[in-house]
Amino acid sequence: MSEVCVKFVSRKVSKARWQPIHRDSLQHEKPHIFVSGSWDDEDNAVCMWHCPETIIDGMKIENEDQVKNVEIEPRLLCEIPHHGDVTDLKFLSGDILAAASATGSLTLIKSHRNQTLKVQHVWEGVHHYLKNPAQCTGIATRKDEICTVGEDGRLVVLNITRKQHSREIDKADSCSLTCVSYLSQQEVIVGNIRGHLKMWDMRSNSDSPNRILLLSGDQISITCMNQHPSQFHVLATGTEDGSLCIWDMRQESRPVTILNAHASSMMEVRFHPTNPNHLFTSSLDGAVWQWNASGLKTAPLNITGTPRGSGLSTINQSGLGNPWLICDASKHRLEIDSLLPPFVKAVNSLDVEDTVLVCGTDSEAVYLVTGLNV
Repeated sequence: MSEVCVKFVSRKVSKARWQPIHRDSLQHEKPHIFVSGSWDDEDNAVCMWHCPETIIDGMKIENEDQVKNVEIEPRLLCEIPHHGDVTDLKFLSGDILAAASATGSLTLIKSHRNQTLKVQHVWEGVHHYLKNPAQCTGIATRKDEICTVGEDGRLVVLNITRKQHSREIDKADSCSLTCVSYLSQQEVIVGNIRGHLKMWDMRSNSDSPNRILLLSGDQISITCMNQHPSQFHVLATGTEDGSLCIWDMRQESRPVTILNAHASSMMEVRFHPTNPNHLFTSSLDGAVWQWNASGLKTAPLNITGTPRGSGLSTINQSGLGNPWLICDASKHRLEIDSLLPPFVKAVNSLDVEDTVLVCGTDSEAVYLVTGLNV
């Protein structure tokens, strides 16, 4: 049974991210540190929080004396001011964090063992119009690179070692770009407000995308995306009308399936990092859903696909079936659970590790959902 813990932070929270844990360690490590970024305030900030075991492990508080001696909510470790709204947060490693700004800048932040945050570098004006700043709408990270997209239609790759731009595509699109992800070591995929996905091979000198995929003819904005953690050709995207779209990036030019989801714009979509049969979404109307595809039957190994007109592709490169690629055909067996109580304002961000979900909201609060059934 999952439980919800609320921490009021006196700021609207635009992004929340778990600090990466070491999954290859012999001892099972659980998430304890997360960062948050604020927006819509005169003085915004990036904050680092510690979650006690009473939350992560669901320890029961039996009496008042125990309450005095045990932490029962996340504790603020440190914070640093941030110029402009925080529009995205991504960890490059366990102690290096990138923060994007509505002012068009990008900040590299290092967390120290003494539980402090320190600015390492700031790239000013990464996204801009002729004389005015443009919002940096999304970032993706890979090793020592940060790929950014913005309202100005530009795509910029920054090298954190040399502290310089390593690639700029000034006219990546004529409209606003909304989100970005690395599909592979050299391939970047970007969503825009017209419902297109555009892919660039960074080994090419051409500024034109080598592939364009279309959501629909209605020009519905793609608002968020997340790549399957083990089958990299599977991509989930959310849209402005609240739909959940699953793409097979190997061959299809349209989504494998489109599922009616939230009643308003989807703000974030996340596969569970170790059990990707579970997927989590949040929306502008305050809803957070857990999607469980474990009950869907994957395709038998002797099937290599379905008629092209159906838009379904059922076998991944390793020969194992992926239930998300057939969920449209069996969606009556797709389980969906609502994780937050009603009357929560917009849930702008979520992130999941182990059995704990962290959510950033416009309710000036961070919500932690523990004991997830994954």
